[in-house]
Amino acid sequence: MTGRRYYLTTFAAWQRHTHRCAEAHFIVLDASDGKGITPNAGSRAAAASSPDADTTLILIVVTADEAAHIALENDPD
Repeated sequence: MTGRRYYLTTFAAWQRHTHRCAEAHFIVLDASDGKGITPNAGSRAAAASSPDADTTLILIVVTADEAAHIALENDPD
């Protein structure tokens, strides 16, 4: 059974969990330089294109099974 939840995290922390999720979308919250990361890019190439991408704060909505949500909730980042 899959469920949908929201998480507030950094782009780098999110990249560690992408393989667990069936579907996810994110919104960049603190792109201070105006460039940031393209919303819903979801790729490591997009992360590499911005030097501050690893610390960029994002809000994500994740559709995944219960095990994926437990792993996300247990990650302090």
